[in-house]
Amino acid sequence: MKLTGRQQDFLNTINQLYGQFKRPVHYSEVADQLGVSKWTAYDVMKQLNELGIVDVTYIVRNDNMPGRSTVGFIPVEMGCGNAATSDDKWKLIEESLLAKIRKAKHEDRNRVLEDIIEEISHLDDSLVLCAYTIALLMVDLGDELKKEEINDSLKEIAKMKIKAELKLSILIGLLIGQAMKKGKNKPMIQNIMQYISKLQHNISDISVEQQNMLWDFAVHTVN
Repeated sequence: MKLTGRQQDFLNTINQLYGQFKRPVHYSEVADQLGVSKWTAYDVMKQLNELGIVDVTYIVRNDNMPGRSTVGFIPVEMGCGNAATSDDKWKLIEESLLAKIRKAKHEDRNRVLEDIIEEISHLDDSLVLCAYTIALLMVDLGDELKKEEINDSLKEIAKMKIKAELKLSILIGLLIGQAMKKGKNKPMIQNIMQYISKLQHNISDISVEQQNMLWDFAVHTVN
């Protein structure tokens, strides 16, 4: 695959920044390095994503991450010494979502919900979509979630000699039922429901290994 000179400059900069910080690269960081506008940087980095050279992921903003947007880019081109592995990317996504769930306990929960929903609209990876939908449910339930009840249910589900796909389906049904029972944030629940059918479909699309990863993630969101 032959890149334009500009695209190669952007890829080199992404590789450099990812190697330096060991985290997804924000487009404004690349813009600063190359002396272009952040919108130009975003457009070129999206081109690289469409070419399959970089992946898009989502990260929790911190003092070292400029801008409100949580869009980050990870190099994946074959032969790139700094490229992230699949495990690296999943770990980043998992840590990001768990941080969002924790953040919702201490800050504006609706703002966190809005951020997650906005990010979901850009996703197309089945595993990541499933994880985001679970996080969405957990944030919406928030402090009203009966964690002891859920933990007891998780233990019982874990004992069942059934596939992770079915375990996840049971857990999601349990969470939805609790949300509907509480009647909390009904407009948001209705909004979330559109992702639930996608979740059930996507769970069957991912591999058994990924289903087990997702089950472990779901358990971590409760603990």
